[in-house]
Order: sequence, then structure tokens, then C-alpha cells
Amino acid sequence: MYPRQPKIEPMGTLAMMEKEDYRLDEVPLRNISKMRPYRKWFMIIFSILGGLCAIGFLLIELPHMYWIVGVVAPISLACYNVVNVYSHAFLPIYGRVHPLVLGTEAQGGSKEEVLRAEERALNDLSAYSVAWANVGALLIQGVCVSISYFMNNSVLSLEIAIAFSGAWWLGWQLAVAPWMHPRPGPPLAKGTNWMAYSWKITFRTVASAKKLPQIFKFMLCWFMLSDGVGTLFSIIFLITYRELKFTHTDSMIITMVLSILASISAYVFMKVRQYWHLSTKKLVLTCLGLCLVLTMYLAVTPLFTDKIGLRHGAESWVSVVYLGCFVSTFYGSSRVLLSELSPPGDESEWFSLYLLADKGSSWIGPLVTAGTYNATHQYRIAFWFPALLIIAGMLILWTIDIPRGKEEAQAFADEKKRKLGLY
Repeated sequence: MYPRQPKIEPMGTLAMMEKEDYRLDEVPLRNISKMRPYRKWFMIIFSILGGLCAIGFLLIELPHMYWIVGVVAPISLACYNVVNVYSHAFLPIYGRVHPLVLGTEAQGGSKEEVLRAEERALNDLSAYSVAWANVGALLIQGVCVSISYFMNNSVLSLEIAIAFSGAWWLGWQLAVAPWMHPRPGPPLAKGTNWMAYSWKITFRTVASAKKLPQIFKFMLCWFMLSDGVGTLFSIIFLITYRELKFTHTDSMIITMVLSILASISAYVFMKVRQYWHLSTKKLVLTCLGLCLVLTMYLAVTPLFTDKIGLRHGAESWVSVVYLGCFVSTFYGSSRVLLSELSPPGDESEWFSLYLLADKGSSWIGPLVTAGTYNATHQYRIAFWFPALLIIAGMLILWTIDIPRGKEEAQAFADEKKRKLGLY
């Protein structure tokens, strides 16, 4: 093993890059996925590129080569975001052709019954996908934690773990590629510039606010909620990593715990939703209410005492376990809400804006946290910021009329088809 004397904090650097990885030039790549010639192959190509860039971390042998991180990390993370939108856009399509939905339609079910069946199908698909995704995450995290532990938390161990993650991503994408089929959609007109066409789609989507007010209210609340929940996690990890002296091996163990809890809670919440007949909106609000309880505890406690309020390692573990019990359900159910509100045929466009709202707001929380720390020399006051965002997002979400939003989405899709002369 060669000697290393890193001059930067690797975990902090990677976290910073993760916050800055979304770029506007990714938007057209996502929007063009709805066109038949590009869907399947863009997903495969960007998976290959992202996986190879992650493997490229093995090229970093000495501190003066850290500039390579600035090249391969943003590319890999950007590719992951593009592929992530492609995969999420499958959810509403599969929901509409789910056997439960088709069976309800075949039996002559009313419009309300079909919509309820679709909502249940979407939630079940989301819950199962979250559970299985976290099983895979748990396996790879176990390998990465082992690498870090047996190599004494060295920078080299982090590079090998990242490279292994890239190989895992690349291997599984290539394994399922033969069974992937292009999503249904119109071909790109001959002679059309795909980049210009994609930006045209983006502007058209944004301009449809008046016709789709419910989905735009959802985008607004998602802009707040994603930053609120993300900032909550960021502050917790900042305190545990910097003040409570957690190592990056501890951080990887935490992610393993989160993956285990996410898999279990996704299944449990699915059963709870089915038993109590909860709507997706109520499920999201429930998760946010639970999240707000912890956020207020962390924000209020430091005003009265310096003995508790994320002052001990045990509190960090309790906070992680508590959040892990419902945070995956929050994210999964939020995707289901978007699936329900998206106009049929335009799923990729809306999931692109969904991720743009997520990543587009991700810089606000770190900026406020840094400003708070510079002014007060403590992180805990910054918990008030995610608390306010969560409260504001919940209030907006409460006003969204989901049935009306579904009607608006279908009417928008029908109008577009008439303009295109499809019927």
C-alpha cells in the first residue's frame, strides 16, 4: 500500500459534489427519453458511463491526482440522476397497466374505482421497489463497510468502495438490458434536432401551469420538502461526523441501518395503508408529521439545555433509526403522488422537473446551514430551517386536490392528442 497524506476531507468533498451534480444540460437528456429511438439506449449508455466513471476512482493514487475526482464524480452522479429519472418514469406506466387496474376496468368498475385501483397498484409497486432496492443497497453497503473496516478507514478503502459500487451498477444494468423494452411513444420526426426539441418540451411543460395547477402546487411543496428533509439529514450527519467524531465507516454502517429499516418500513407502511385505506396524500403527510416531531426536538432542545439534543452518539443512532422507519415511505409515496398527477405520456418530463426541484433546492439548505454556523458557531440552530420548510410544504400539500389533479392531467393529455391528430 502506498503512503497517502490527503489534504482534503474525502467525505465532505463527495457530499459537496453530490449537492452540485445536477445541471440544466441533463434536462433535455431526460425529456428526449420519451421518444422511441432514445429511451432504452440512453438509459443503458448513461449507466455504462456512470459506472465506468465510478470505477475511475481507482486511478487516484497520490494526493496531486485528486483533480480526477472533480472530473469523474460529477459525471458519474449526473449519469445516475439521468438514469434515476428514466427508471422512475416507468412507475406510472406500469401502474396504468397493472392487472389490478385492468381487472377493475374489465369488470366495468366506475371511474372512481379504477382510480382507487391505480392508486393502490402504484403504492404497492413503489413499496416493493423501495424494499428490493434497499436489499441491494444493503448488500453493496456491507461489502463497502467491510472494505473500509479491514483497510483502517484509509482513503484508498473509500476509492475501492466507490469503484465497487460502480462495477455493481454497471454489472446489473448490463444483466437486465436484454429484457428491457422501449417505452411506448412517438418517434422523433426526421430532421428534428433532439436537443432543441427537448428544450421545447421543457418550456412547454413549465408553460402548462395554468392547465395543471394541482401538479404545480405539488412541485412547489416538493421543492420545499425535499430540501427540508435533505437538510435535516445533512445537519445530523454534520454533527455526528464533525462533533461526535464518527468515521466514514460509521457513516456507511448508518446507511446500512437505513437500508434495513427502509426495506422493512416500506412493507409495513404498505400493509398499514391497505388496512386503514389511507390515501397517498395522507401517507405522505403522516411521514412528514413524524419527521417534524424529530426536527422540532432537535431545534427546541438546545434552547433549554446542552445535555441533550444530538449531544451523544446514542442520540445520533436513535435519530437515524427513527428517520429510517418512515423516510423511504415518504420518498416513495411522493413519487406515487407525482405518478398520479402526471399527464399520461409525459411522465419523463415531469419526473425531470421533479428531480430538478429536488436538486435545484439542495444548495439552499447547505448555504443556510453554513451561514448559521458562521454566525453562531453551532449547527443546532440551523434545525429551524428544515422545520419551517417542512411546515410550509405540509400546508401546501394539504391544499392539493388529488382527484381534481388526475382529471386535469387526463384532460391535458387528451387535448395534446387532439392537437397532434392522434384521435
